[in-house]
Amino acid sequence: MNTKYFTLTFRVLRTLYIINLVSLFSCENPKENISNLDNNLIEIGINPLEYQEFNLDSVYKSISYFPLAMRDEMPISYVNALIEFDKKLIVISERILVFDNEGNFINEIGKRGEGPGEYSALTRVRRIDNEVLDILDNESGKIITYNISGDLIEEWKNPELLMALDFNRLNDDTYAVYGGTFFESKSGYRLLLIDKTDNSIVNSFFPLIGNEARFAVFLDNNSLWHSKGNLNFTYSFKDTIFYFSENKLVPRFYLNYGDKKFPKEVYTKGFPNVMEFLNFARNSNYAYYSTNVLENNEILFFTYEYEGYLHQSFYSTKRKELDKFRLYSVKENRTEDIFYFLNYPKGISDKYIYFFIEPEEYMYRMNVLKERGLLSSNFSSNILKTINDLGELISSTGSVIIIKAELF
Repeated sequence: MNTKYFTLTFRVLRTLYIINLVSLFSCENPKENISNLDNNLIEIGINPLEYQEFNLDSVYKSISYFPLAMRDEMPISYVNALIEFDKKLIVISERILVFDNEGNFINEIGKRGEGPGEYSALTRVRRIDNEVLDILDNESGKIITYNISGDLIEEWKNPELLMALDFNRLNDDTYAVYGGTFFESKSGYRLLLIDKTDNSIVNSFFPLIGNEARFAVFLDNNSLWHSKGNLNFTYSFKDTIFYFSENKLVPRFYLNYGDKKFPKEVYTKGFPNVMEFLNFARNSNYAYYSTNVLENNEILFFTYEYEGYLHQSFYSTKRKELDKFRLYSVKENRTEDIFYFLNYPKGISDKYIYFFIEPEEYMYRMNVLKERGLLSSNFSSNILKTINDLGELISSTGSVIIIKAELF
């Protein structure tokens, strides 16, 4: 990636700055056990006014794609998440399906139902290792554990899992469970640590303040993930990424938007609903983290919004450099955006970021471009070939298409 247009502030924070962070976290309840001081805290300086316009050739080294080939008459209509491991792909949609790395179906894991080992909702699926998956079903209030062949290992029920949005294992006995504002009527905290051996709450983090539950309602795509041996956590409108050290949270990355930082005082305005809050945010002069973070051994990927535009960011944890690309205005319905599917990735591996294409949506947008005479005029010959090849593949298969975008 070309990084010469951007500057990245990276340093181990000095004592004065760490003192300021103490005041930042001091408003949290002492029960939370958030560590205030950590000499490894990394500041990522983000100037929202400096960016490159999104261009497929400059963001990814290469793009490849393939359809998901099913063996039954139940087509996949949507991909919520994708996990790559050991030359296989776990696709989470209405079901949990295992494919090889060319999209050929291998087996299904679990099934819908209300009995033991069955799920009513696939809220989130986490790979524990190459052989084990945890499934959060927030309608039934349980976590189900399977092996990769689809055999049931165990099932754990806990009332705190009802309405949970995300989860992950901290260790064999302890789960981190995120409910956001949906936990208002339960624990009153956004994030809980729960010991499954006795169902006790080990720790709680980020108390809900005022009427946040009325407007701060966000379905984050990935709030809890493992990287570099640690379990990490963040959520929308939070400018800090944490990691767990035993039962405490420790700040790991600070996304510093400078004078564009979203002020805490906004939360006291008492918005009546989430749309009013988002309209304020998108029409403001503030930047804020939004919905999505993925990480592999070299790249921290995250998105943020500024002045109504979505920006994708790639931070190299090795080179300590940041690339930022502006995609589109979230305030506009841009049907001519043929690469809309690249806005929100569904998974990451060491080499690739994964996306998916829903056939009907893609063909609709492609036809809009043709009707408006924009298909041949807006794209280079190389990208135009990719657009047409995807259209032909969708027309011939009618299947969901998986996109593998190779990282630089």
